[in-house]
Amino acid sequence: MKIQTLIALFLSSVAVAEHPYDFVPDDALAILVIKDGRSINKILKSINEQSGLASAKPNILETYLSQFVKDPSAIDLSSEAIIIVEPTKLAKGQNPTGMFGPMPHFMVICKEKIGQMVETTVSSGLKTTTTVDGWFIATGASEWTPRNSNELSPILDKLPESQISSTVKFDSLWSQFGPIVQMTGGMAVGMLNKPGPDGVVSPETKKGAAAARKAFGTLTAWCSTVKDLSIGIDFDGFTVVANLDAKMKEQFDLTIDNKSIEEMASLLTVSSMQYAMSGNLTRMLMEMDIESLRNISSSAEYGPPTILTNSVKALSVLVEDNVVSYGLDKKNGFTLTGLSDVSNQNKYLEDVSAVLDDFSGMLRNEYSVELIPTNSPYTWDVKMIGTDAEDLRVMQAVIHEDDQLSFQKMGNNRVMMSLGPQSWRPLGPPRSTPLSQVIRKYVEGVDIDFAMSVDARSFAVGFADVARVANPNDTISIGLSPSAKMSLLLGRTNAGGVIEIQADLFGLSTLISELNEVKNSSID
Repeated sequence: MKIQTLIALFLSSVAVAEHPYDFVPDDALAILVIKDGRSINKILKSINEQSGLASAKPNILETYLSQFVKDPSAIDLSSEAIIIVEPTKLAKGQNPTGMFGPMPHFMVICKEKIGQMVETTVSSGLKTTTTVDGWFIATGASEWTPRNSNELSPILDKLPESQISSTVKFDSLWSQFGPIVQMTGGMAVGMLNKPGPDGVVSPETKKGAAAARKAFGTLTAWCSTVKDLSIGIDFDGFTVVANLDAKMKEQFDLTIDNKSIEEMASLLTVSSMQYAMSGNLTRMLMEMDIESLRNISSSAEYGPPTILTNSVKALSVLVEDNVVSYGLDKKNGFTLTGLSDVSNQNKYLEDVSAVLDDFSGMLRNEYSVELIPTNSPYTWDVKMIGTDAEDLRVMQAVIHEDDQLSFQKMGNNRVMMSLGPQSWRPLGPPRSTPLSQVIRKYVEGVDIDFAMSVDARSFAVGFADVARVANPNDTISIGLSPSAKMSLLLGRTNAGGVIEIQADLFGLSTLISELNEVKNSSID
């Protein structure tokens, strides 16, 4: 054999042998890949040690893998660990079982640590195991068949380049599991029509069941339009970044324009939480019958009151993009800013009075807040109603005596809402704010429906400061650093939808550790 032929064969074998990815079946329905899980575990361990938070044993990766193997610590996480969902193939002449045919099964690919052996759990359904070139392979099939294709599985083309990545052929899975979900979900919704003690189904229960049926139908209808789902999770230092990308069966015809929402976000003063919402999402949420859904929930009495009155829904028709900012500190107490693009400024401001009339009873009964009209248009003094001096002292630490709720025109097509002390300035010059930073990354390629930035420490510090104002003897204290920031962005592209979540794990863990210390010291 010529030397050129030997070289060609050698190079061909190297190109094809891309273990462990060449073990992935061509018909895989879903795949999860963990790259260098050992490094991820080190990051999580370091976060726990430096933040003072007790380490979780087992850790999150081991907890997940324990569904498939008895001892996850036997897996060498410095190499890839792969979980696959593949269809179950019937043997020749074998009859399908079950109403919905043979269910897909799992497949696991990983490396064993030197001197250790990986054993599968019974509950995983993994009944066939083998080892190939040092890779442990387990499958729910009656036997494992090696691939003979020179090309890798098509599902790998859709896999994100992330430390933890996953792709799901959602349309294939939904075609089999969708009927099961619809059947069981329909039965569950039907069971919501429970009669009361008198044996009669109340109108509120009927309405709640109808709202649940509509919401469930909307969800299942959306699921039928999804083609693929891909998820990527990366660690940037101690910050985790998760991205979800949904590809739909049909393309959207979108005109992407986030200029206004980014501009409004840049005007907000720095606060504990800021969020932006598109007019489309606002109106979609307004169409949901949340109050009826609450009526069928046993925990509804513990939730916040619903404020989606008819007047609010009518007002939302006038709203396009809007941004909102919440703050809490000892200087200003609780503050709220809203800036909205509106189609008719005069109509919007006129309808505000109707909305506040709807709210007045709820504000008084639920929050002990009274709104008193002032001589200025669309402005109300905010007063707290307390049953005793102690209640008033606590309330007035949150809502100050000179606080006002105000609405006013901004430019030709915006309205600003503000709640806070009269000396407080809710807007500032254009600059980089926590919310604008979240938006800026996707401002060109994504039609943004929702974006949010939260600093949990800022909320905790504000709460502690306000508590000391209300009660000077209160010794609760929360440090000013490190920050504990989180962000969320949700939007659409021409191909589907995008969700990004970021969280400062070290900052959040440190804050939780401090809050635990405060809790324990108060108990002592």
